[in-house]
Amino acid sequence: TPYRDSQRRDFRINALRYDPVKHVILDDLGGFGDITPEGKVFFRPTKGSPKELFKKNPKAALRCLRLHAKLVGGGLETLDPDVAEALQSCQLPKDMDPSEVMEEFMTGLKSADDQNHFIKNWGKAGGMGGGKFSDKVFGGLATSDDMDLPNNTHPHVAMAMALKGNQSDKSDGVRQALKKAGFGPEVVNDVAFLLSMGKCQDPSQVKDFNKDYESGISRLVPSAVSN
Repeated sequence: TPYRDSQRRDFRINALRYDPVKHVILDDLGGFGDITPEGKVFFRPTKGSPKELFKKNPKAALRCLRLHAKLVGGGLETLDPDVAEALQSCQLPKDMDPSEVMEEFMTGLKSADDQNHFIKNWGKAGGMGGGKFSDKVFGGLATSDDMDLPNNTHPHVAMAMALKGNQSDKSDGVRQALKKAGFGPEVVNDVAFLLSMGKCQDPSQVKDFNKDYESGISRLVPSAVSN
């Protein structure tokens, strides 16, 4: 039943239900209490504490980061303190399918209100011992917090900016790490192509990169490459 389905939701705001006959929103679990008059959204579990939820269902932690980036934005300090603490101590299982983590990351990156904060929050989330969220996505690669991405930056460009600390002449290592994380050929090729532009020392070399672009190494549109 709809009521029983609401009991299965991870967060109380996800348990809100709409009655299309009476035109009202039904709130069985207090989801309205997680939305402030200013529009700030908290992600409190339907049952138990945030730490208990994320331990039982690690994917809920990934969804929390994704939804927070889309609906709220900002750093982890804009979350409920208990939720923020649980995210930072949460450990993703070592045997968790990397592609599941990658899909949540890419969905969040595409829909994030502020991609800079989303990538930084992703780097702060997770416990030690292989449980870091960023380890699952960028496995061993150096990531940078020194970014100032404009709104709606192409996600592949945003990823390249986050990985700009990796030497441009070691693109094979980047490719292998991204493939291992479950990223498809298009993402891998685009990011490696953008990082290779770090070799460009003067404007005369741009023609060579344009040839690479035209030959199909990257499917990014010219404006994304320019950015």
